[in-house]
Amino acid sequence: MKSRRMKSKRILSVRGVEVYRLADGTESVVIRYSVQGKPKYETVGKSVYRKGRNVTIAKAHKLLARRRAQRDQGRLLAPERPTLAGREHLRFEAVAERYLGAEASRYARPKERYRLFEVLKRAFAGRYLDEIIGPDILQYREHRIAGEGVFRADGPVGPDTPRLEIGALSAAYEFLRAEGTVLKNPCHGYRPRLRRKDDRLEGRPRHRAVIPTPVEREALFTADPVDRQGRRRVKPAFRAFWRLLYYTASRPEELARLRRGDVVLAGDERARFGRLGWVTFRETKSGDDRVVPLHPAAEAALVEVLGGAGRPEDPVFAKRGRPGVAWTKESYKKAWAAVLAEVTVAHPRLAQMWVRDWRKAAISDMRAAGTEAAIASRVAGHSTEMSYFYSQATQPAAEAAIMTLGSGPACGTGGSVPQVPQRGESRN
Repeated sequence: MKSRRMKSKRILSVRGVEVYRLADGTESVVIRYSVQGKPKYETVGKSVYRKGRNVTIAKAHKLLARRRAQRDQGRLLAPERPTLAGREHLRFEAVAERYLGAEASRYARPKERYRLFEVLKRAFAGRYLDEIIGPDILQYREHRIAGEGVFRADGPVGPDTPRLEIGALSAAYEFLRAEGTVLKNPCHGYRPRLRRKDDRLEGRPRHRAVIPTPVEREALFTADPVDRQGRRRVKPAFRAFWRLLYYTASRPEELARLRRGDVVLAGDERARFGRLGWVTFRETKSGDDRVVPLHPAAEAALVEVLGGAGRPEDPVFAKRGRPGVAWTKESYKKAWAAVLAEVTVAHPRLAQMWVRDWRKAAISDMRAAGTEAAIASRVAGHSTEMSYFYSQATQPAAEAAIMTLGSGPACGTGGSVPQVPQRGESRN
């Protein structure tokens, strides 16, 4: 910037905004402000005129006001590049430890932040954050998608994992900026940052789960759309997938990872719940395995999908021609869109329903049938501040909660709802 000013001529200076005419005849707009008594110059860009007005000068005034506000907040007091003696605190391991201790509790799922940073530590061990540049981020993402880090022996992690990890790395850079260390965030402009629960964009509507009625639910279960040539667009495995999402109150990614060895049908010697079988969901969001009794409708769907014999490590829902590779979100995305396109003709309310809403529908129906919140949470595998109360729910209570699905007035079959005693009344 200094050499450019020596070869140019200042033609305008207004309240910290200067315009220079360069040797090639073009005009350059520069802002000037001071930090700790030292002048700072920053080029905004070349002059652009619209209707006789220099719009670059207007942009420069806004940028100057922003820089002065950052200076007043102490965000511009640190040097652009830390000295060698003070760089140890910028090692990735040190920043991650400090960040997780100070910021992880502000996120909705702190355990997930720790897991993401563990992966990043293995990739950026020994690196300084001020040395990581944009191409490093791009190379890291490509390696994670194509490398063995995304596809492990026990199944795929999923294509969204690199995006979340880069979001965690970006959040660490913003954490350093808030501490007063000015570092360029190499993740900006490449992937959006992770948003905290209290940082939701104003005016952006949140998804409200669509809870289908019994008639709508049956329409979704039995939908069989065909294309113009009369070929089926939704195979029986997808219809079984919808039923299992509802009758096990599971997350789509958990059900897609379900292995044959984690399924115990009724009558098996390993059955824990008498006449009911059970499934074990592993690698859940809370990090613990979750055992869910099988509703008869869920067991019928599993029998239809399992078919012949297979290895215990094979996924229940495997990709076509690849028995050892489990489904991903892309596997059932088109099938779900085809189902909604057919069902919404008679039930337009379902147009905004997501696959994940099956889980919320199951929990809502259990609660409407009189199931206590602690038992419903035990079945769903929630991990919140109420974990103490969740631990009080027993497995027989979980079996009773599963058996309420598809019954009761809220589910359309006219079953009875347990009456909650009022204050002063006897429970007997």
